[in-house]
Amino acid sequence: MSGIWNSEIVSYVPQAMILLGVVVILAGVILSSIGCWYISPKYFRYAGITTFCGAFSVAVGMGLFHGWDYLENEKIDQEEFPKR
Repeated sequence: MSGIWNSEIVSYVPQAMILLGVVVILAGVILSSIGCWYISPKYFRYAGITTFCGAFSVAVGMGLFHGWDYLENEKIDQEEFPKR
């Protein structure tokens, strides 16, 4: 299991989550614009759910980023997180 933590791909996961969240939030903004145009509560509901999912994805990405940064900076000496 320690092999995946040394991979370069894992370090890009937080940035990918943040980018995904921004794209989903943009989709929520577009849905809310459609809801305003058609004056439909259905579109507003979908826009709210979409924006919530996007904000949650951004929060997860930020948490992963800061957790990864902490592990990289502190170099915790444990079996799960070996020093490099």
